[in-house]
Amino acid sequence: MLLEAPKPDPVQAARAASFERELWLTGLRAERAELYRLRSVSRIDDDTLRSLVDEIDLIEASIRAAGTAP
Repeated sequence: MLLEAPKPDPVQAARAASFERELWLTGLRAERAELYRLRSVSRIDDDTLRSLVDEIDLIEASIRAAGTAP
């Protein structure tokens, strides 16, 4: 006897995706704040800060764009 997988609930799937996006965005905010902290105590230089924050910005833009897709 073959068992069928339960049918996905679209509302629950949307909630899970939204929750995952928010987790990612929260993590990126924390990472960005830590980079600014490291710069303020001279652990990294301006170029390194700029480069890493640019990467975070691109990731954030990608996540936000994926969350607004129709």
